[in-house]
Amino acid sequence: MIKRTTSRNAYLAVIILSAVLILYSYPGISAEQQEKPQKMCPVMGAKIDKSVYTDHEGNRIYFCCAACIDTFKKDPEGYMKKMKADGIAFEKISQGKSQCKNKEKGDEKHQCTRSDHGSSQHK
Repeated sequence: MIKRTTSRNAYLAVIILSAVLILYSYPGISAEQQEKPQKMCPVMGAKIDKSVYTDHEGNRIYFCCAACIDTFKKDPEGYMKKMKADGIAFEKISQGKSQCKNKEKGDEKHQCTRSDHGSSQHK
């Protein structure tokens, strides 16, 4: 009986060890593939300025300068695709978070439109 228990334990140990080795060798998501916050301008590759941004399809995209926003708007899907491929985690915005830079202080009647913000999701 002792021999049978020992061989059963050895058999279970081999199965568990095999499972562990398979799990650790699985190519899963590496540290380089994990999403990371945006730090570089998608157009120029320079450090972003958090005061310079546009909203596109519910995502806030930051740039190094205002001129890059105009370049981005010429091919937003191309830039978004490249940023996704680079593992950039987009900052999600909600309707309440979106800030209209065209609204004058104290002007509560201003209604944001897509033309105010390019591709942003304002209504």
